[in-house]
Amino acid sequence: MFRSIFKSKLLIIILSAFLAACSSTVSVDESELATYEKMKASLKVGEHVAITTQDGEVHEFIVRSIGEESVKGSLDEIRYDDITAINKEKFSFGKTAQFVGASWLALNALLIAAILI
Repeated sequence: MFRSIFKSKLLIIILSAFLAACSSTVSVDESELATYEKMKASLKVGEHVAITTQDGEVHEFIVRSIGEESVKGSLDEIRYDDITAINKEKFSFGKTAQFVGASWLALNALLIAAILI
């Protein structure tokens, strides 16, 4: 009985770790949007971004290339002079560790309660 509890507990912890990729969205400071050079410097290939253009439309994509006049994703190409805001998705190791730790503690509490009842 304890062996099956241990296996299911381990499986849940592993799944939680894979599903717990906590991230948050961070806005690029307005001073970094002042010139094309600063915009280019604030972007990195492979980053997940949400770019707001002058018409208010938000384009979400992974940056594939950074050109002289525009940034490109898989389907989008946005000129720097059309960008009004850039938000980046940042991975947080601390949030992920907290989530996995809290999940592990909650699972242990449930298992102990199940054994005692």
